[in-house]
Amino acid sequence: MRINEIVEIIHGNLLNNPPLSAFENVTTNLANVRRGSLFIATTPQSAKEAIALGAYGIVFEDGDMPMIDNEVAWIRVDLLQDAITRFIRFHLLMRNISLLYFPSIEFEIAREIINDEHTCILEGGYGDLLESIQQEDLKNLILKNSSLLELSIEDTPMHTGENMPFRIISCTLFDSKIYYNSQRHIISLPSLFLKNLANVISTCQIHNIQISLENFQPISHLKPNFVDSKNLLCKFGQSGRVIIAEKDLNAFKEYSGYILANAKWAKVSLFVPQEYHEIFSSVCTCYAYNSPENLLKELERPYNFAIVFGVDDQFLLENLKSPTESAGLFDA
Repeated sequence: MRINEIVEIIHGNLLNNPPLSAFENVTTNLANVRRGSLFIATTPQSAKEAIALGAYGIVFEDGDMPMIDNEVAWIRVDLLQDAITRFIRFHLLMRNISLLYFPSIEFEIAREIINDEHTCILEGGYGDLLESIQQEDLKNLILKNSSLLELSIEDTPMHTGENMPFRIISCTLFDSKIYYNSQRHIISLPSLFLKNLANVISTCQIHNIQISLENFQPISHLKPNFVDSKNLLCKFGQSGRVIIAEKDLNAFKEYSGYILANAKWAKVSLFVPQEYHEIFSSVCTCYAYNSPENLLKELERPYNFAIVFGVDDQFLLENLKSPTESAGLFDA
């Protein structure tokens, strides 16, 4: 993009007359600076590093910023955030790009099924959006951060119609068999989330976003971690013991209810921080813990399903290590 266009879009003031005419890209991230970049700098040091990496221009906020290289364009703005916002809105408007906000569960489902080259699935904030908006042939941006919707010229909400875009054939606790687009699919998604799947598919249909259900992997919500008798992680379905971790209280309640209602044959135990024990002890078998170490000890109790409140799935993956294979006779 040409220098005079950039200056006009971000309401900047070009302080010198550099021997160049255009920039290759605009970025706030030093890792993405390349020859021809326009770098949005917050400190003199970052500006210096960007120039060393090949930046053709520096955008900075009104204040002290030494112009260390007159061969580079120096553009001063009143507020960096306003400049970024103007640049993003310009691209959204001129290229007719849609911003679509997906709540947490829908966002994770979208990452599994969307395979559209014109659609970007974005988890980060303004800086990441600035990078994404410059992709060629971009038509849709799927957002996890709802605050970014304020950048949109018009509201484009997720479709939440009553009609399912697929037919449910059968379900187990953690898998669903559905009929969609003239094909049967078995996906690693609890029936509790089929409405969320329907919302994503319907929204994608409206915006002509290509999807595929072929390589669907389990999402982090209500994710089953199978463990053996020693509480070591094992492969899906290879054990009669499952641990589910959840940090959100409302989700913990919902997932506990789902397991209790659909696995009445099983021994279900809840594991909660000490202060919640009295609340949940009337629901089913409930054990309290007062530290991460204490929780790991409590999880040695007998159960078919252990639903843990207060930790995330990463905690389980780090502390319930998969057993390593025994070394062979000729191994070093």
